[in-house]
Amino acid sequence: YCIIKSKIFSILVVLGFSCNEKEFVNSSKSNFCKVTRCAYQNSDTNYIHNYTWIENTQKGSDGSLNDYNSYGSVIQNIQAEDTFTYEYDDCDNYCKMTKQIYKGLDSTSVINYTWAGDTQEIDGNILAIYNSNGYLLKSYRGMLPVTYKYEDCENFCKMISKSAHNSEVTYYWEGNTQKGSDGSIFEYNERGYLLRSTEYGNVYTYTYENCN
Repeated sequence: YCIIKSKIFSILVVLGFSCNEKEFVNSSKSNFCKVTRCAYQNSDTNYIHNYTWIENTQKGSDGSLNDYNSYGSVIQNIQAEDTFTYEYDDCDNYCKMTKQIYKGLDSTSVINYTWAGDTQEIDGNILAIYNSNGYLLKSYRGMLPVTYKYEDCENFCKMISKSAHNSEVTYYWEGNTQKGSDGSIFEYNERGYLLRSTEYGNVYTYTYENCN
């Protein structure tokens, strides 16, 4: 299963290997980069997923079908019998998710989100805080809050640290290549789309079109 976030935050739960970008949000530009190939490999396995596009609809060789809005945010994801639908508001700087709908063979669920500025809430509780560019500053989705820090947001914001409780990973940058104190390496294009990631023995590579 290989879904590209294409600069979007998502609440999708993915089982098994996944071709996901890091926590990242969409651009306000309508000409978003469209992924056409995602490859995964580690010491035990490897696979390649190819994607074709008709306007803003992406069809994957893994059977996935994704519809995007003009800003590059997923509005519908179909995997086998499962369908996720997303609604957004205020896409001036980044699209703010306001609803997630899940439909399966035997169940349906709806999650509503509210926003106070750049703070996303669920049932009155803070879920995440973003900067004005739509990059995650603090997440309360897991067991412990995770804090992110950035520098140089001219073309895209470059993460320099990620911390939770007493654990912290720091990053330094060589051009558009991000290197972490945990040995991870992430390479981006000039627009901030992930080209290659190496982390804990897992390597993902991405190819795009419409990315000028």
